[in-house]
Amino acid sequence: MRRFRERRVRFLCSAFPDSDYRTVLDVGGTPQIWGMLDGLYEVTLLNEDALELDPGRYTCVIGDGRRLQFPDQSFDLAFSNSVIEHVGDWEDMQRFASELRRVGKAFYCQTPNKWFPVEPHLGTLFLHWWPQLMDVFFVARYLTLWGLMNRPGRPEVKRSLANIHLLTRRDLEKLFPGATIISERFLLLSKSYIVYGSG
Repeated sequence: MRRFRERRVRFLCSAFPDSDYRTVLDVGGTPQIWGMLDGLYEVTLLNEDALELDPGRYTCVIGDGRRLQFPDQSFDLAFSNSVIEHVGDWEDMQRFASELRRVGKAFYCQTPNKWFPVEPHLGTLFLHWWPQLMDVFFVARYLTLWGLMNRPGRPEVKRSLANIHLLTRRDLEKLFPGATIISERFLLLSKSYIVYGSG
């Protein structure tokens, strides 16, 4: 995972150099990636969970990525890393994508690929391709790495599964029409996608 983060950071710095994209809104963000960049960017972290924020180093805002409280093109770059798949149903994802494009002069959105064999949140092989199986408590609790490590009860399983909606490349083309999409590959397979472009 660290290798992928480092690769993303290198891509971010080359595609969106801080000389041209100084102000960044990280929607659903945490300090993790930005700590690797030594303050190159002026970052505002927006998250629904105050515990995910770091007000000591960054401007921090509590908010909802589907309804951002900022004017149009308030930031040089609207950034999101592995968040859009957690915001809700298709309409919620459409609102999230639209808001990224609205508040940023440019946008960057990364998300896992639904068709990669490993589901990154639950740690399963292939099972996530059959959602009806994942809805079975026994499967989520005993046949996923997440279930074995965390030992969730039925309410937590239901809540967690309802909060994951992996996307395909075609989905991203619909959510971000005209944007550039690149694949992050692992063993020649598309592990995840980065979508970027002008707001």
